[in-house]
Amino acid sequence: MSITLKRWCLDPLTFEEWLRYERGEAVERVMTPCKLPQLEKLITGICYIQGSYLVTGYRGVGKTSFVNYALARAYKQLAEQEPPCILIPVFLNLARSYDVGKLLRRTIRQLYRTIAET
Repeated sequence: MSITLKRWCLDPLTFEEWLRYERGEAVERVMTPCKLPQLEKLITGICYIQGSYLVTGYRGVGKTSFVNYALARAYKQLAEQEPPCILIPVFLNLARSYDVGKLLRRTIRQLYRTIAET
């Protein structure tokens, strides 16, 4: 399967695009993921270790695509294990800081929306 990448496309690759790529479906745009130890560590952490993860880097270096790829790989691994598990990624776009109570409410509200859509 050939992989093509649109030149100068600045939008990060979405979780759904990576999921289609992992399933072997035809995808319009995809970056070839590197074999990084950090990527494997993040995927293992998502699958088996509860917690939060901080991914940092300069603007435009591919943090969102990196995280979305790790989520898609973890989703696939968890679905294939016995008994199968379902990973429900919840995406929040926050433009300002929130106190703990408001952040928790926004997270729960977005989790509810995500489950309702799936």
